[in-house]
Amino acid sequence: MIVDGVGLVLEGGGMRCVFTAGVLDYFMDHDIEFPYVAGVSGGACAAACYLSHQRGRQKKIFIDLFKRFKIVSLSQFFTKGAVFDLDLAVDRISKKILPFDFDAFFANPVEREFVASNCNTGEAVYFDERQSRQRFIDICKASCAVPVVTKKQFIDGVQMLDGGVCDPVPIKRAISKGYKRNVVVLTRNPHRRSPYTNLPIPLGIYGTAITKKMRHRGRDYNNLMQFIEAKAETGEVLVLQPLKKLKVTSIEKDTDRLLELYEEGYECAKAIHAYLGI
Repeated sequence: MIVDGVGLVLEGGGMRCVFTAGVLDYFMDHDIEFPYVAGVSGGACAAACYLSHQRGRQKKIFIDLFKRFKIVSLSQFFTKGAVFDLDLAVDRISKKILPFDFDAFFANPVEREFVASNCNTGEAVYFDERQSRQRFIDICKASCAVPVVTKKQFIDGVQMLDGGVCDPVPIKRAISKGYKRNVVVLTRNPHRRSPYTNLPIPLGIYGTAITKKMRHRGRDYNNLMQFIEAKAETGEVLVLQPLKKLKVTSIEKDTDRLLELYEEGYECAKAIHAYLGI
């Protein structure tokens, strides 16, 4: 069942996106689909499994495969130049370890956008790819390319970073596409604000435009949270987010904590019925 006129917007957050995996598995279990889906970073990867109808795949990646293959490791920064191994996490897993159903994903008619940040312009880029498997993988890697802890990623020859730098929760993008009501999945506790509102990041690492954006990322995130909370009060947005005190970090390895957060996401998703009247 596709819910007419309602968008689905998914925040990133690394391993915290196991909460999102729980939400989306609930939606799949109850045949709930949306005409528009926008995902950022880990939320983009979860959105891909949702759109390919691979129930449980993202849960298995977060809880089983990430620990088994040491995808996230502080020590590998010195051997591979990255704390987070995107080549393994996105490329090898999708092609060999736990195959992604590209055919089902490309055949799904739902409008979808995966967000990355353009280092040259300092603006968000909204990608959709329905033909090239490798280009879609590259888009997912770019959307997840957290500054410093991942290797540089390029799309069409342009360096990209994590979509969360420029548009961490693309609710305004969804509204601009005509979706006045939206379900927004966040991966932090309610009323969370970033204390990092004016970071002194050097200009020479990624370029002037994107660095200026990163410097004010905390301020922009806080303003965005206020916008979303105001929309939630009017009923234009249903926010699904962890309500219990969050124990999972963006590079969490504790499988018990990850499973608990997944299960909370699954339970929180039940609020969708009252919001949509279904």
